[in-house]
Amino acid sequence: MTTGPFASTGRDALIVDALRTPIGRSHLERGWFRDVHPNVMLGAVYAAHHSQLSRAGTLPRSVKILVEGQVPMDVVTWQPAAPGIWRVTMASPPANALSGPLLDGLHAALDAAEAAGDVKVLVVSSAVDRFFAAGADIKHMAAIDAASFTAYGDRMRAVNDRLTAAPFLSVAAVDGLALGGGLELAMAATMRVSGPRARYGLPEVKLGLIPGAGGTQRLPRLVGRGRALDIMLTARQVPAMDAASDLPLGTGLDYEAERVQALFEQGEAAEGIAAFTEKRSPRFA
Repeated sequence: MTTGPFASTGRDALIVDALRTPIGRSHLERGWFRDVHPNVMLGAVYAAHHSQLSRAGTLPRSVKILVEGQVPMDVVTWQPAAPGIWRVTMASPPANALSGPLLDGLHAALDAAEAAGDVKVLVVSSAVDRFFAAGADIKHMAAIDAASFTAYGDRMRAVNDRLTAAPFLSVAAVDGLALGGGLELAMAATMRVSGPRARYGLPEVKLGLIPGAGGTQRLPRLVGRGRALDIMLTARQVPAMDAASDLPLGTGLDYEAERVQALFEQGEAAEGIAAFTEKRSPRFA
């Protein structure tokens, strides 16, 4: 049961309560909630209430991103599931590719959860059937230059690093494919819970790349070096995962980022990505 200015139960009742608070009325009067998804509205007021952001007359960065229309409503939503537990849901059909809007949505959810102050567990899940997240947005990668590839990789790594460093436990609820960047997102969580349809894989080798958002460093720590190499070099999909370690994580992550950038600029990634978008087998040298 929620107490204080959010005393009602149920999302609709919570929204009504939220908008009755001084912060809620202030945000409403300023037009910040025009065409905003109810979950975003609730998260904004809830976060602002607990962190007293209204003193500066501002909303969290994530909420402004959503309110200004830079993130489609429903790509990522979040809401309290129980006292101290928030559920974040990715919903970007057909496969939850890690597009810019989806990454921004995950940042928004983390902003709201951190600002709320009472979140103990954050559950990251998917509303897309058969997929947790399929990985990087390869169509986007096919159309960008080296500098944009660096920026895109940094955006994916930033979400994963925030999830790992969050002041609460995080759980990746996987009941479908978690591939490439999707597996890297799941590995950034404190733990993974696998459903019967969960399958994990790092297929970047098919694109002439290596995992670039933590995969080469976090996977060996979870399943051991030998099994991690098997998964990365064969690109095969496996059911659930297990635990182990090697280089210091920070050093390893820096090295991984350098290597994936080099492969994108000078390696065979151009052929691998082109083959994927053209739906043919790659012709590596």
